Amino acid sequence: AARLPGNEAERFPYVAFNSWGFQWDIDEQTLRDGARRAADLGVELFVVDFGWAAVTGDWRPDPRKFPNGMKPLSDYVHSLGMKFGLHLPFAEAMADSQVLRQHPDWAVSANPNQQRGYFGAVGICLSHQPAQEWVISEILRVVRENGVDWLLQDGENMVKGCFSTRHTHHPDDSNYSNSVKGLNRVQAAVRRAMPGLMWENCADGGNMQTFRMLGHYVTSIVNDNAGFLITRQSIYGATYPFPPRYTDRYMEVTPWDNYRTRSHFFGGPLILMDRITEWPDWMLDFMKREIVLYKALRGHIARGKVYHISPRPDGTFNDSIQSHDEATGRSVILVYREETASDRETVYPRGLQPARNYRVRFQDNERTYAASGRSLMEEGVLVELPQQYFAEVVYIEPVS
Repeated sequence: AARLPGNEAERFPYVAFNSWGFQWDIDEQTLRDGARRAADLGVELFVVDFGWAAVTGDWRPDPRKFPNGMKPLSDYVHSLGMKFGLHLPFAEAMADSQVLRQHPDWAVSANPNQQRGYFGAVGICLSHQPAQEWVISEILRVVRENGVDWLLQDGENMVKGCFSTRHTHHPDDSNYSNSVKGLNRVQAAVRRAMPGLMWENCADGGNMQTFRMLGHYVTSIVNDNAGFLITRQSIYGATYPFPPRYTDRYMEVTPWDNYRTRSHFFGGPLILMDRITEWPDWMLDFMKREIVLYKALRGHIARGKVYHISPRPDGTFNDSIQSHDEATGRSVILVYREETASDRETVYPRGLQPARNYRVRFQDNERTYAASGRSLMEEGVLVELPQQYFAEVVYIEPVS
Protein backbone atom coordinates (compact mmCIF):
# COMPACT_ATOMS: atom_id res chain seq x y z
CA ALA A 1 0.00 0.00 0.00
CA ALA A 2 1.06 3.59 -0.58
CA ARG A 3 2.97 5.04 2.36
CA LEU A 4 1.66 7.96 4.35
CA PRO A 5 4.06 10.87 4.89
CA GLY A 6 5.78 11.40 8.22
CA ASN A 7 3.80 10.19 11.22
CA GLU A 8 0.40 10.53 9.52
CA ALA A 9 -0.20 6.78 9.84
CA GLU A 10 -0.77 7.33 13.57
CA ARG A 11 -4.02 9.22 12.94
CA PHE A 12 -5.09 7.75 9.61
CA PRO A 13 -7.79 7.21 8.32
CA TYR A 14 -8.75 10.87 8.68
CA VAL A 15 -12.02 12.48 9.54
CA ALA A 16 -12.55 14.71 6.51
CA PHE A 17 -14.96 17.28 5.16
CA ASN A 18 -15.65 17.61 1.44
CA SER A 19 -17.51 20.61 0.02
CA TRP A 20 -19.57 18.70 -2.59
CA GLY A 21 -22.67 18.98 -0.40
CA PHE A 22 -22.66 22.64 -1.47
CA GLN A 23 -21.94 21.56 -5.08
CA TRP A 24 -21.07 24.67 -7.17
CA ASP A 25 -22.50 27.04 -4.55
CA ILE A 26 -19.10 27.71 -2.95
CA ASP A 27 -16.99 30.80 -2.41
CA GLU A 28 -14.25 31.88 -0.03
CA GLN A 29 -16.58 33.00 2.76
CA THR A 30 -18.79 29.90 2.60
CA LEU A 31 -15.75 27.66 2.83
CA ARG A 32 -14.18 29.69 5.62
CA ASP A 33 -17.41 29.27 7.59
CA GLY A 34 -17.38 25.57 6.79
CA ALA A 35 -13.74 25.25 7.82
CA ARG A 36 -14.42 26.79 11.23
CA ARG A 37 -17.34 24.45 11.78
CA ALA A 38 -15.33 21.44 10.56
CA ALA A 39 -12.39 22.17 12.85
CA ASP A 40 -14.74 22.52 15.81
CA LEU A 41 -16.20 19.10 15.00
CA GLY A 42 -12.76 17.48 15.03
CA VAL A 43 -12.22 17.23 11.26
CA GLU A 44 -8.60 16.69 10.19
CA LEU A 45 -8.80 17.16 6.41
CA PHE A 46 -10.75 19.87 4.55
CA VAL A 47 -11.30 19.24 0.82
CA VAL A 48 -12.62 21.71 -1.75
CA ASP A 49 -14.45 19.70 -4.38
CA PHE A 50 -15.50 20.46 -7.96
CA GLY A 51 -16.49 24.03 -8.76
CA TRP A 52 -13.46 25.95 -7.48
CA ALA A 53 -11.96 26.53 -10.94
CA ALA A 54 -13.39 29.00 -13.44
CA VAL A 55 -13.10 26.55 -16.35
CA THR A 56 -12.50 22.79 -16.24
CA GLY A 57 -9.03 22.31 -17.68
CA ASP A 58 -7.88 25.84 -16.81
CA TRP A 59 -6.99 25.07 -13.23
CA ARG A 60 -7.16 28.60 -11.85
CA PRO A 61 -9.51 29.68 -9.04
CA ASP A 62 -12.75 31.28 -10.19
CA PRO A 63 -12.13 35.01 -9.52
CA ARG A 64 -15.80 35.60 -8.73
CA LYS A 65 -15.80 32.96 -5.98
CA PHE A 66 -12.18 33.33 -4.86
CA PRO A 67 -11.04 36.88 -5.64
CA ASN A 68 -7.95 36.34 -3.48
CA GLY A 69 -7.17 32.94 -5.00
CA MET A 70 -7.16 29.65 -3.08
CA LYS A 71 -3.98 30.17 -1.06
CA PRO A 72 -5.57 32.37 1.65
CA LEU A 73 -8.23 29.68 2.17
CA SER A 74 -5.56 26.99 2.28
CA ASP A 75 -3.58 29.02 4.83
CA TYR A 76 -6.73 29.49 6.92
CA VAL A 77 -7.50 25.75 6.86
CA HIS A 78 -3.91 25.01 7.94
CA SER A 79 -4.19 27.58 10.74
CA LEU A 80 -7.14 25.58 12.10
CA GLY A 81 -4.97 22.45 12.28
CA MET A 82 -6.40 20.68 9.23
CA LYS A 83 -4.88 19.38 6.01
CA PHE A 84 -6.02 21.08 2.80
CA GLY A 85 -7.31 19.03 -0.12
CA LEU A 86 -8.35 19.92 -3.66
CA HIS A 87 -10.48 18.13 -6.25
CA LEU A 88 -8.59 17.83 -9.55
CA PRO A 89 -9.96 15.92 -12.57
CA PHE A 90 -6.71 16.61 -14.41
CA ALA A 91 -7.54 14.52 -17.50
CA GLU A 92 -10.67 16.58 -18.30
CA ALA A 93 -11.03 19.91 -20.07
CA MET A 94 -13.78 22.04 -21.60
CA ALA A 95 -13.59 22.62 -25.33
CA ASP A 96 -13.19 26.36 -24.68
CA SER A 97 -10.42 25.90 -22.11
CA GLN A 98 -7.12 27.51 -22.93
CA VAL A 99 -5.34 24.17 -23.17
CA LEU A 100 -7.72 22.76 -25.78
CA ARG A 101 -7.95 26.03 -27.68
CA GLN A 102 -4.17 25.94 -28.01
CA HIS A 103 -3.90 22.17 -28.43
CA PRO A 104 -7.18 20.73 -29.74
CA ASP A 105 -5.30 17.65 -30.94
CA TRP A 106 -4.59 16.67 -27.30
CA ALA A 107 -8.23 15.68 -26.80
CA VAL A 108 -9.13 12.02 -26.72
CA SER A 109 -10.29 10.68 -30.07
CA ALA A 110 -12.88 8.25 -28.75
CA ASN A 111 -14.79 5.44 -30.34
CA PRO A 112 -18.37 6.69 -30.98
CA ASN A 113 -19.64 3.86 -28.80
CA GLN A 114 -17.48 5.07 -25.88
CA GLN A 115 -18.49 8.73 -25.79
CA ARG A 116 -18.64 9.81 -22.15
CA GLY A 117 -18.54 13.32 -20.76
CA TYR A 118 -17.60 14.87 -17.45
CA PHE A 119 -19.83 17.87 -16.69
CA GLY A 120 -19.49 19.04 -20.29
CA ALA A 121 -15.74 18.43 -20.51
CA VAL A 122 -13.87 16.12 -22.86
CA GLY A 123 -10.90 13.92 -22.08
CA ILE A 124 -7.21 14.75 -22.46
CA CYS A 125 -5.12 11.82 -23.67
CA LEU A 126 -2.69 11.03 -20.87
CA SER A 127 -0.43 8.81 -22.98
CA HIS A 128 0.11 11.45 -25.66
CA GLN A 129 3.55 12.67 -24.62
CA PRO A 130 3.15 16.47 -24.88
CA ALA A 131 -0.27 16.32 -23.17
CA GLN A 132 1.17 14.13 -20.41
CA GLU A 133 4.02 16.55 -19.76
CA TRP A 134 1.55 19.43 -19.53
CA VAL A 135 -0.70 17.51 -17.10
CA ILE A 136 2.27 16.74 -14.83
CA SER A 137 3.40 20.36 -14.81
CA GLU A 138 -0.16 21.55 -14.10
CA ILE A 139 -0.62 19.19 -11.14
CA LEU A 140 2.67 20.37 -9.64
CA ARG A 141 1.76 24.02 -10.20
CA VAL A 142 -1.71 23.66 -8.67
CA VAL A 143 -0.37 21.85 -5.62
CA ARG A 144 2.43 24.35 -5.02
CA GLU A 145 0.43 27.51 -5.64
CA ASN A 146 -2.48 26.45 -3.44
CA GLY A 147 -0.74 24.70 -0.55
CA VAL A 148 -2.37 21.34 -1.30
CA ASP A 149 -1.71 18.36 1.01
CA TRP A 150 -4.35 16.01 -0.44
CA LEU A 151 -5.19 15.50 -4.11
CA LEU A 152 -8.67 14.19 -4.87
CA GLN A 153 -8.26 12.56 -8.26
CA ASP A 154 -11.52 12.38 -10.17
CA GLY A 155 -12.79 12.24 -13.72
CA GLU A 156 -14.85 10.23 -16.14
CA ASN A 157 -13.17 6.97 -17.15
CA MET A 158 -9.64 8.01 -16.15
CA VAL A 159 -8.11 5.26 -18.32
CA LYS A 160 -9.49 6.49 -21.61
CA GLY A 161 -9.71 4.77 -24.96
CA CYS A 162 -8.16 6.97 -27.67
CA PHE A 163 -7.95 6.01 -31.33
CA SER A 164 -6.05 9.00 -32.63
CA THR A 165 -3.44 8.21 -35.28
CA ARG A 166 -1.62 11.48 -34.49
CA HIS A 167 -0.75 10.75 -30.86
CA THR A 168 2.46 9.22 -29.53
CA HIS A 169 0.66 6.01 -28.51
CA HIS A 170 -0.49 3.33 -30.96
CA PRO A 171 -4.21 3.79 -31.79
CA ASP A 172 -4.91 0.11 -31.12
CA ASP A 173 -3.17 0.12 -27.74
CA SER A 174 -4.61 3.19 -26.05
CA ASN A 175 -6.19 1.48 -23.03
CA TYR A 176 -2.87 -0.03 -21.95
CA SER A 177 -1.02 3.13 -22.92
CA ASN A 178 -3.34 5.44 -21.01
CA SER A 179 -3.03 3.21 -17.95
CA VAL A 180 0.63 2.15 -17.74
CA LYS A 181 2.27 4.77 -19.95
CA GLY A 182 -0.26 7.46 -19.11
CA LEU A 183 -1.85 7.65 -15.66
CA ASN A 184 0.86 5.60 -13.95
CA ARG A 185 3.62 7.82 -15.36
CA VAL A 186 1.78 10.97 -14.36
CA GLN A 187 1.45 9.72 -10.79
CA ALA A 188 5.05 8.52 -10.63
CA ALA A 189 6.40 11.87 -11.84
CA VAL A 190 4.32 13.84 -9.32
CA ARG A 191 5.25 11.49 -6.48
CA ARG A 192 8.96 11.90 -7.25
CA ALA A 193 8.59 15.67 -7.14
CA MET A 194 6.23 15.70 -4.14
CA PRO A 195 6.59 12.52 -2.05
CA GLY A 196 4.49 14.01 0.75
CA LEU A 197 1.40 14.63 -1.39
CA MET A 198 -1.44 12.25 -0.53
CA TRP A 199 -3.67 10.97 -3.36
CA GLU A 200 -7.26 9.85 -3.00
CA ASN A 201 -8.68 7.67 -5.77
CA CYS A 202 -12.21 8.78 -6.58
CA ALA A 203 -12.10 8.18 -10.35
CA ASP A 204 -15.80 8.77 -10.96
CA GLY A 205 -17.17 6.95 -7.96
CA GLY A 206 -14.72 4.09 -7.45
CA ASN A 207 -14.41 2.69 -10.96
CA MET A 208 -10.66 2.06 -10.61
CA GLN A 209 -10.64 -0.50 -7.82
CA THR A 210 -7.59 -2.57 -8.80
CA PHE A 211 -4.74 -4.16 -6.88
CA ARG A 212 -2.30 -1.85 -8.64
CA MET A 213 -4.06 1.21 -7.26
CA LEU A 214 -3.00 0.26 -3.71
CA GLY A 215 0.53 1.39 -4.48
CA HIS A 216 -0.54 4.74 -5.93
CA TYR A 217 -3.16 6.01 -3.48
CA VAL A 218 -3.51 6.33 0.29
CA THR A 219 -7.19 5.44 0.01
CA SER A 220 -9.95 4.87 -2.52
CA ILE A 221 -13.67 5.56 -2.70
CA VAL A 222 -16.01 2.56 -2.90
CA ASN A 223 -19.14 4.47 -3.93
CA ASP A 224 -20.03 8.06 -4.62
CA ASN A 225 -22.30 9.39 -1.80
CA ALA A 226 -24.89 6.72 -2.56
CA GLY A 227 -26.64 6.44 0.82
CA PHE A 228 -26.09 4.42 3.98
CA LEU A 229 -27.29 0.98 2.84
CA ILE A 230 -25.37 1.05 -0.45
CA THR A 231 -22.35 2.28 1.49
CA ARG A 232 -22.46 -0.79 3.74
CA GLN A 233 -22.95 -3.03 0.71
CA SER A 234 -19.87 -1.46 -0.90
CA ILE A 235 -17.83 -1.90 2.27
CA TYR A 236 -18.97 -5.51 2.51
CA GLY A 237 -17.77 -6.30 -1.00
CA ALA A 238 -14.62 -4.19 -1.11
CA THR A 239 -13.20 -5.57 2.14
CA TYR A 240 -12.91 -9.05 0.61
CA PRO A 241 -10.07 -8.11 -1.81
CA PHE A 242 -8.81 -4.84 -0.30
CA PRO A 243 -7.64 -3.62 3.13
CA PRO A 244 -10.27 -1.58 5.00
CA ARG A 245 -8.17 1.56 4.50
CA TYR A 246 -9.20 1.50 0.82
CA THR A 247 -12.91 1.88 1.49
CA ASP A 248 -13.43 5.57 2.11
CA ARG A 249 -17.02 6.83 2.14
CA TYR A 250 -18.67 10.12 1.24
CA MET A 251 -21.29 10.76 3.90
CA GLU A 252 -23.60 13.22 2.16
CA VAL A 253 -26.56 12.18 4.31
CA THR A 254 -27.55 14.43 7.22
CA PRO A 255 -26.54 12.79 10.54
CA TRP A 256 -29.94 12.40 12.15
CA ASP A 257 -28.99 9.27 14.12
CA ASN A 258 -26.20 6.78 14.81
CA TYR A 259 -27.47 4.42 12.12
CA ARG A 260 -26.55 6.95 9.46
CA THR A 261 -23.22 7.95 10.99
CA ARG A 262 -22.01 4.46 11.90
CA SER A 263 -22.98 3.07 8.51
CA HIS A 264 -19.97 5.11 7.34
CA PHE A 265 -17.56 4.07 10.12
CA PHE A 266 -16.04 0.85 8.80
CA GLY A 267 -12.96 1.32 6.64
CA GLY A 268 -10.94 4.27 5.40
CA PRO A 269 -11.47 8.00 5.92
CA LEU A 270 -14.84 9.22 7.18
CA ILE A 271 -15.72 12.01 4.73
CA LEU A 272 -18.56 14.36 5.70
CA MET A 273 -20.32 16.02 2.75
CA ASP A 274 -23.47 17.55 4.19
CA ARG A 275 -23.88 21.31 4.61
CA ILE A 276 -22.38 21.48 8.08
CA THR A 277 -22.90 25.24 8.33
CA GLU A 278 -26.66 24.56 8.46
CA TRP A 279 -26.63 21.94 11.23
CA PRO A 280 -28.50 22.83 14.46
CA ASP A 281 -26.64 22.81 17.76
CA TRP A 282 -27.93 19.40 18.84
CA MET A 283 -26.65 17.83 15.60
CA LEU A 284 -23.23 19.44 16.04
CA ASP A 285 -22.96 18.06 19.58
CA PHE A 286 -24.12 14.63 18.41
CA MET A 287 -21.63 14.57 15.53
CA LYS A 288 -18.77 15.63 17.80
CA ARG A 289 -19.44 12.57 19.96
CA GLU A 290 -19.69 10.31 16.92
CA ILE A 291 -16.38 11.63 15.56
CA VAL A 292 -14.72 10.91 18.91
CA LEU A 293 -16.05 7.35 18.65
CA TYR A 294 -14.87 6.98 15.04
CA LYS A 295 -11.36 8.11 16.01
CA ALA A 296 -11.31 5.53 18.81
CA LEU A 297 -12.26 2.77 16.35
CA ARG A 298 -10.40 3.72 13.17
CA GLY A 299 -6.95 2.36 13.99
CA HIS A 300 -8.35 -0.96 15.09
CA ILE A 301 -10.51 -1.30 11.98
CA ALA A 302 -7.76 -0.18 9.60
CA ARG A 303 -5.30 -2.81 10.81
CA GLY A 304 -7.77 -5.54 11.77
CA LYS A 305 -8.83 -8.67 9.94
CA VAL A 306 -12.33 -8.37 8.51
CA TYR A 307 -14.94 -11.06 9.15
CA HIS A 308 -18.20 -10.84 7.21
CA ILE A 309 -20.32 -12.40 9.93
CA SER A 310 -23.67 -11.67 8.31
CA PRO A 311 -24.78 -11.97 4.68
CA ARG A 312 -24.44 -8.97 2.41
CA PRO A 313 -26.79 -6.28 3.80
CA ASP A 314 -29.99 -5.58 1.86
CA GLY A 315 -32.12 -3.75 4.44
CA THR A 316 -34.39 -6.71 5.21
CA PHE A 317 -32.39 -8.05 8.19
CA ASN A 318 -30.03 -6.80 10.89
CA ASP A 319 -26.54 -6.95 9.41
CA SER A 320 -23.10 -6.89 11.03
CA ILE A 321 -19.39 -6.83 10.26
CA GLN A 322 -16.40 -7.59 12.50
CA SER A 323 -12.82 -6.36 12.73
CA HIS A 324 -10.41 -8.54 14.71
CA ASP A 325 -6.95 -7.34 15.73
CA GLU A 326 -4.86 -10.50 15.92
CA ALA A 327 -1.99 -8.70 17.69
CA THR A 328 -4.12 -7.61 20.67
CA GLY A 329 -6.87 -10.23 20.48
CA ARG A 330 -9.53 -7.48 20.50
CA SER A 331 -12.60 -7.45 18.26
CA VAL A 332 -15.08 -4.76 17.29
CA ILE A 333 -18.44 -5.60 15.71
CA LEU A 334 -20.79 -3.06 14.17
CA VAL A 335 -24.44 -4.14 14.10
CA TYR A 336 -27.13 -2.31 12.11
CA ARG A 337 -30.92 -2.28 12.26
CA GLU A 338 -32.85 -0.59 9.47
CA GLU A 339 -36.62 -1.03 9.03
CA THR A 340 -36.70 -4.52 10.51
CA ALA A 341 -39.06 -5.87 13.16
CA SER A 342 -36.40 -7.55 15.30
CA ASP A 343 -35.07 -5.44 18.19
CA ARG A 344 -32.47 -8.08 19.09
CA GLU A 345 -29.84 -9.82 17.06
CA THR A 346 -27.41 -12.61 17.94
CA VAL A 347 -24.04 -12.17 16.25
CA TYR A 348 -21.41 -14.89 16.05
CA PRO A 349 -17.87 -13.50 16.24
CA ARG A 350 -14.96 -15.29 14.62
CA GLY A 351 -11.21 -15.41 15.12
CA LEU A 352 -11.29 -15.72 18.94
CA GLN A 353 -9.20 -18.22 20.91
CA PRO A 354 -11.62 -20.90 22.17
CA ALA A 355 -9.95 -21.38 25.57
CA ARG A 356 -9.37 -17.71 26.30
CA ASN A 357 -11.74 -15.55 28.35
CA TYR A 358 -13.13 -12.32 26.92
CA ARG A 359 -15.09 -9.38 28.26
CA VAL A 360 -18.02 -8.19 26.15
CA ARG A 361 -19.32 -4.63 26.36
CA PHE A 362 -21.41 -2.29 24.22
CA GLN A 363 -21.25 1.34 23.14
CA ASP A 364 -24.87 2.26 23.92
CA ASN A 365 -25.84 -0.39 26.45
CA GLU A 366 -24.43 -0.69 29.97
CA ARG A 367 -24.57 -4.47 29.91
CA THR A 368 -21.18 -6.22 30.25
CA TYR A 369 -20.19 -9.84 30.84
CA ALA A 370 -17.35 -12.32 30.43
CA ALA A 371 -17.30 -15.58 28.48
CA SER A 372 -14.89 -17.91 26.76
CA GLY A 373 -14.01 -17.52 23.13
CA ARG A 374 -15.63 -20.88 22.41
CA SER A 375 -18.87 -19.82 24.05
CA LEU A 376 -18.97 -16.51 22.17
CA MET A 377 -18.29 -18.10 18.80
CA GLU A 378 -20.72 -21.01 19.28
CA GLU A 379 -23.53 -19.36 21.27
CA GLY A 380 -23.11 -15.83 19.97
CA VAL A 381 -23.50 -12.37 21.48
CA LEU A 382 -27.00 -10.99 22.00
CA VAL A 383 -27.18 -7.38 20.80
CA GLU A 384 -30.08 -5.11 21.69
CA LEU A 385 -31.27 -2.78 18.91
CA PRO A 386 -34.07 -0.83 20.62
CA GLN A 387 -35.36 1.12 17.62
CA GLN A 388 -35.33 1.18 13.85
CA TYR A 389 -32.41 2.99 12.26
CA PHE A 390 -30.04 2.12 15.08
CA ALA A 391 -26.44 0.89 15.15
CA GLU A 392 -24.58 -0.68 18.06
CA VAL A 393 -20.86 -1.24 18.58
CA VAL A 394 -19.83 -4.46 20.33
CA TYR A 395 -16.39 -4.69 21.98
CA ILE A 396 -14.80 -8.07 22.71
CA GLU A 397 -11.58 -7.81 24.71
CA PRO A 398 -9.39 -10.58 26.17
CA VAL A 399 -9.01 -10.71 29.94
CA SER A 400 -6.22 -12.38 31.89
